[in-house]
Amino acid sequence: MFEKILPLIIIFLTGSLLKKLKVLEPEDSQVIGKLLASLVLPAIVFKSLYTAQIEPDLIYLPAAALFVVLSLTLVVVISLRFFEFERIRKGSLIITFISWEGGAIGYPFMLLTFGELGLSRIVLFDLAQAIFLFTVVYFIACQFGQTKFQVKDGILNLFKTPIIWAIVLALILPVFEFNDSLLLNSLDILENSFFFLVVILLSLKFDVQLSSLKLCLIITLAKTFSGIGLGWLAAMMFGFTGVERTAIIVGSSLPPSMLTLIFSEKNNLDTKLVANLLSISLPFSCVFLSVFLRLFLTN
Repeated sequence: MFEKILPLIIIFLTGSLLKKLKVLEPEDSQVIGKLLASLVLPAIVFKSLYTAQIEPDLIYLPAAALFVVLSLTLVVVISLRFFEFERIRKGSLIITFISWEGGAIGYPFMLLTFGELGLSRIVLFDLAQAIFLFTVVYFIACQFGQTKFQVKDGILNLFKTPIIWAIVLALILPVFEFNDSLLLNSLDILENSFFFLVVILLSLKFDVQLSSLKLCLIITLAKTFSGIGLGWLAAMMFGFTGVERTAIIVGSSLPPSMLTLIFSEKNNLDTKLVANLLSISLPFSCVFLSVFLRLFLTN
């Protein structure tokens, strides 16, 4: 395990050093993020689903995700009733608590640990959350930011997401017995760049401010362990074991989606809080998944 994690740590420290030396700037993360979201992630998602054996029972993976995300929504809404936060801060806490970052954290962990089989399972699990993110989460951000929510915008944003189209194509093309070795070989090249780009992105995003450190740590821990509990419950409810159970628990415990930062900026929520929360929860999740969950879930 350590042999697989050590190179990632070295890359992260290298990225941090390059940022400190101003060879790389924090703004460069936007370019890397676009490459990941528009090209690399869709490519490996397509390949993992296209080459995997998808059984009918796996349709319950998105159902398990929906159960988890709705339960997280209930937990955070009830909990915030006991705190007197500003409206924009409440909105920021809700959208970060009920979303998770599958692409930058969950996918690499499952790919590194279980190969393309594990990746295909968490992609299916993440499908429901992706739809929830671009509809319900975006709607909540608009409500707390007092911006008018357009259903049309939410649907358009969903269909503009390359990962959604990668999933659709990967599920449809096998019906036509499509098989192109040149395409799959090209996807291998993109897959090999995945971990490097993700870790560099995380090193550029890492920027903790002490003013909200305590709150961010509490939210990170609460979200992680609530997710683990709900993920375990969902796996038991739907009868999943093995890699599928691990995908559910890992997916449920992931940190907030980095898209919540965009939602926060667009709707004038507490963007600094969201940025600080991401800076803490993303590296924390990498360490947590690599050590704790790996020890308990891969046996």
